[in-house]
Amino acid sequence: MNGKNKAGVATVDAKVEARTRTLTAQEEKIVRMRHGFRAPETMKLEQVGQDHPAAAATLASIEKRAISAVAARANPTKRKIVGALRAKN
Repeated sequence: MNGKNKAGVATVDAKVEARTRTLTAQEEKIVRMRHGFRAPETMKLEQVGQDHPAAAATLASIEKRAISAVAARANPTKRKIVGALRAKN
């Protein structure tokens, strides 16, 4: 990765960190696990809820609230990120 790419990644990381501070700890964990922010890889909702199958619906609800919370405070850049995350689902 060249210096320019590293700077871009650092900027994105800083923005993600700033946005996730507005979430509850539970919301942040679910969003990070689901979308791969500082996680080894993204996980399907079924994988996130695999240890507790009954929790899958709760996890989906938490993820939806978390994404909506970020989108509600969105600027144009955030709207692009949230739109991309929604399209990914």
